[in-house]
Amino acid sequence: YQRRKLGVGTVLSIVMADVRTVSGVAIPHSVDVELPERGETARFRFTSVTINEPVSARLNVSIPASFTRTTFR
Repeated sequence: YQRRKLGVGTVLSIVMADVRTVSGVAIPHSVDVELPERGETARFRFTSVTINEPVSARLNVSIPASFTRTTFR
């Protein structure tokens, strides 16, 4: 997937690869997200994927006090 901006070029690029079938569904196990204007790239690699399985562990994420929330919509 690419998002382009007139006069700028590509502003977002998402590449999904290493597609494997999991429970009859094609799932990418490699996802690269690039923001060329910022020179930033995030790469996600999945060693295993399950579909519709219960999640037993709770994900606790601490938000730093210095974080400023920005609302876009």
